[in-house]
Amino acid sequence: MFDIIKFLAKQNLALRGHTENDTSINRGFFLELVHLIAKYDPVLREHLVRSKICGKISITYMSPEIQNEFIAILGNKVRQHIIGQIKKAKYYSIIFDSTPDISHKDQTSQVLRYVVIENQEVQVVESFLDFIETKDKTAEGISKMILSKLEADGLDISNCRGQAYDNAAVMAGRHSGVQQRIKEINPKVEFVSCSNHSLNLVCLHTASVEANSVTFFGTLERCYSFFSKSTHRWEVLIAATGKSLKRVQDTRWSARGDAVKMTWHHYKDILVTLEKLTETGESLNTRTDAGILLVTMQSFFFLCFLDLWSPVLYEVNDAQKYVQTKGLDIRLCAQKVNALQLVLTEKREEWAEGAISYAKNICEELGVSMKFVNVFSNYRILAVKFAFLTPAILLDSDDTICNLDYASAEIDEQDFKLERHRLRTFIAATGNENKLINADSLELLKFIVKSKLEDTLPNIIIMLRIFLTIAISNASCERSFSKLKLIKNYLRSKMSTLRLTNLAILSIDQEVCDAIDIDSAIKDFALKKSRRVKF
Repeated sequence: MFDIIKFLAKQNLALRGHTENDTSINRGFFLELVHLIAKYDPVLREHLVRSKICGKISITYMSPEIQNEFIAILGNKVRQHIIGQIKKAKYYSIIFDSTPDISHKDQTSQVLRYVVIENQEVQVVESFLDFIETKDKTAEGISKMILSKLEADGLDISNCRGQAYDNAAVMAGRHSGVQQRIKEINPKVEFVSCSNHSLNLVCLHTASVEANSVTFFGTLERCYSFFSKSTHRWEVLIAATGKSLKRVQDTRWSARGDAVKMTWHHYKDILVTLEKLTETGESLNTRTDAGILLVTMQSFFFLCFLDLWSPVLYEVNDAQKYVQTKGLDIRLCAQKVNALQLVLTEKREEWAEGAISYAKNICEELGVSMKFVNVFSNYRILAVKFAFLTPAILLDSDDTICNLDYASAEIDEQDFKLERHRLRTFIAATGNENKLINADSLELLKFIVKSKLEDTLPNIIIMLRIFLTIAISNASCERSFSKLKLIKNYLRSKMSTLRLTNLAILSIDQEVCDAIDIDSAIKDFALKKSRRVKF
């Protein structure tokens, strides 16, 4: 029974059917799998036969209530394993983001980031824990929810070292936002606004500064709507381009780039398609809308922005994909953002001239560099704050000033300086100095652990773990939303949050789910309620 539930949960499949009695042709995945396995398992087959003979007085272990108990036990097993890893790691970062589900309930995803050191292996992990139904959406209400959830999980807020949310005022507000309220309780909790969301906002706000830019993206959206609302028009488009148009969405990080790229590559084919749809054989509405789009897409301003935004969004999308990488630290994120700003600054004139002089003026009016400096200043501040933990500086022979105030309670400053010298001499003796000097902080920590230097360099390890623990993005929350939509769809819109969150953790943390000791789960079930059963 437990294995069947594990299988269905991992595949995001519904357990129950519409009608689950013996006369039903399809009793749902759970009961159908039970009866399928019973064909080859004599013990289970005998149990089903007895259950059918005894009727309602028998205990089948297949009722919806028992299913929920099995799901809860398995979900708690995964959750306990993750919380145990976090407590062992000690330091962690919190990542929270919310989205409405199919039943219009606001579901907040809880993800924790921490560093796992096991068997001389180092891994930066971001683990999903729960979906929490959120009714109070004020900064105070969300802060209380976060603190209450951490307390319920048995996690000490004093060991939290980072927090990552989106850029909404209620979350990121400097004076009374959630991040500030958490920081008042523990000043060591560094706040990082989601790097992906920040990049998306930069593009969104930049595109909305100038009226013609707004018109450009509006035209792309109208073009998509024109073709997608008719199967005939869509077929004509596919026949001409071999590709489908992409929709312009504000919330999806790469949507604008995909839309511009598709239009840029197939611009002439789209025009030919629109011309075909203006012919007399089409309906009046089709001919009218196609004619308007044809005129707009051949305008001077549309062509300018199409050529201008194509390389800009290509670089932005590349940066967005990079900062979504699991385990990325704040220094590498800041470097990528700096590199993006540098590319936009260096290529601005070239791209603008390529899109003719008017596009150049628009690009200068947008003030791209100023936007990036303001939005991403927090990344640079943290990168500078922890710069001494990069191998290039940490292994420098100079007595570099280290910002140890952040971890004054965890480490000893004098011991840290001695450990730096000890690490330098050890690396020099192994001949790996040139290799490690250009490595990142994670590679350095891996080297220390594999060299079995944990007891020799405890303070350096603590600082590296804290640095790597700081979250830079809520991309893991976004990934959990994808699971949410698969699990709680329109056919299962009445699913409770408890069942949802347990199914989600089994689906998301599949490696931990596979490692669950079924015998232990059965014991937990037996202890929960004493049942008499003839099996």
